[in-house]
Amino acid sequence: MPAGIPHEERGESDSFANIVIAHDTDRFIVLGCHCWYDRPGAIPIKSCASNKAKYLSDLLAETADSFNHGSLVAPHLYRAYLGLILEEYERVVSKPKPGVSPMVARCMDLLFAELGSTDLSIMHIARQLNCNADSLSARFSREVGKTAIEYLTELRMEQAKRLLRETSLSIAEVAWASGYRDANYFSRLFKKQNGTTPRSFRRG
Repeated sequence: MPAGIPHEERGESDSFANIVIAHDTDRFIVLGCHCWYDRPGAIPIKSCASNKAKYLSDLLAETADSFNHGSLVAPHLYRAYLGLILEEYERVVSKPKPGVSPMVARCMDLLFAELGSTDLSIMHIARQLNCNADSLSARFSREVGKTAIEYLTELRMEQAKRLLRETSLSIAEVAWASGYRDANYFSRLFKKQNGTTPRSFRRG
């Protein structure tokens, strides 16, 4: 799915599962995604840094644009994209996340994977990791040097800035895609974090 396009997946039955490889500009994350009676979730299987993720994101956007314009080269671009992403993932998949425990690393992956969810909370993450929320929160702060909420807010602000730069989505749509139901709250938080409003940031 090209960057900046909010979307959802639905199965024809009450439940479905699939494997998803997602990436932003600096990392891959492989997810085991599942939906059970309209309760979606994503379990991070592996996350890893990659200096080629930005290139792959750009290639995916170019591929999507080719498909949208009915270009005959689109299928070839798509196959090239899949080949490169699998090759790059295989190269870096064995590298562990440095400096944090496996549980905190999985928490960071889940926050990244679900940053667009307006219902995301440390309690929700703790349930998926089968651990105590207070214990996870304290451990996260100790190992990462910031709270899980601060980390999530940074991820969401980066998402919002990218969407403002690279898409024509409205401010309300950017807010929703970045995990905020209330566009006014999002605008206030964006200004607090970045020193400018979303609209001014988009104008440059």
